[in-house]
Amino acid sequence: MKHARLLTAIVVISMCNVFDGLMTLYWVLFLGATEFNPILRPIIENDPFGFITAKTVVVTCLLSVLWTARCLKLARGGIIFLLCAYVGVSIYHLWAVYRFVL
Repeated sequence: MKHARLLTAIVVISMCNVFDGLMTLYWVLFLGATEFNPILRPIIENDPFGFITAKTVVVTCLLSVLWTARCLKLARGGIIFLLCAYVGVSIYHLWAVYRFVL
């Protein structure tokens, strides 16, 4: 497959997005943290399931647009940027669990 690496990156981004959402729920609901994103903050405070749904839908739509435009250098760069960002956020969550929970 010509774009197998990009597809793999999109799958990893999706998995990291779900992990980020679940960890954010854990931090907010059980440890009293505050959601950093001002758009998602009221959603997580009122409807945790809606938070996960909104987060997943928004990122999936964005990834769909980037995948559709994968022939463009800008779209490929966006996929790589999101991959780096979400892997970084996932590493941060893992570090925070080690630092503050364990």
